Amino acid sequence: MSSGTGLAAGVAGALGPVLGGVLVAAVSASQAVLLCAAGIAAVTVLVTVSPALRSFPRHEVTEEEQSPATV
Repeated sequence: MSSGTGLAAGVAGALGPVLGGVLVAAVSASQAVLLCAAGIAAVTVLVTVSPALRSFPRHEVTEEEQSPATV
């Protein structure tokens, strides 16, 4: 999983400036910023309403974990 995440981050880091330059060349700078903000907002809404993330299992704390360890 971490390898896939690292690969995706590396590809995004390389393609982001290129795509940003293409976007600014295609539309005005303020429209490009608004489009990027709209994309981030859309991803935020999708993640917020995702049932898989909203029902993420919680770790129950046991008595052993609550009491300090004696040495």
